[in-house]
Amino acid sequence: MLLKDTPSSVMYKNDAISDAIKKFVDEYKVDGATDIVLSGCYTYTIETNKIKEASKEAGASYMSIED
Repeated sequence: MLLKDTPSSVMYKNDAISDAIKKFVDEYKVDGATDIVLSGCYTYTIETNKIKEASKEAGASYMSIED
């Protein structure tokens, strides 16, 4: 998967981001994921729980940083 193919944040039902995270964790043998939440962009905050769940399901630890 190329970076240009990485799904962006959406307001509702974005399973593509979860699938991409799981694929990246598996493909690159990732130990942990860091979610950087931009306080000026509410749509990113909406997906924080989904990113956390996908990371943990894939076996990676998770950390969130809010700016």
